Amino acid sequence: QKIKKRLIDEIAKARKTSQKIIGYGASAKGNTLLNFSKINLDYIVDDNPLKQNTFTPGMRIPIKSRKSLITLKKNKKVTFLLLVWSNIYKEIRIKIKKIRNSKKDRFIKFFPKVLTLK
Repeated sequence: QKIKKRLIDEIAKARKTSQKIIGYGASAKGNTLLNFSKINLDYIVDDNPLKQNTFTPGMRIPIKSRKSLITLKKNKKVTFLLLVWSNIYKEIRIKIKKIRNSKKDRFIKFFPKVLTLK
């Protein structure tokens, strides 16, 4: 419950200042978190081609490829909710920064605790 409240608060803050809020990783665990918390994202990026161009169960959030990040304006802030476990968090950030190297972007991770990072 504590993580849920903190995550909802972080997303609400990000909504006020970000062009988009995008999830990364369309895993079953991440989807459970979104459904439990009732967090609606603009879309989710996933590297698995079998998940791309589909929707998440429950919240029906579109799932797109990483290439979708290319079309986002770099002068606009985007917040990424990393729906992955902390062991691959750095790897995902590097992938995103290779496509979108914007100093305005923020990254929210939720495990083991909710943090918003640059």
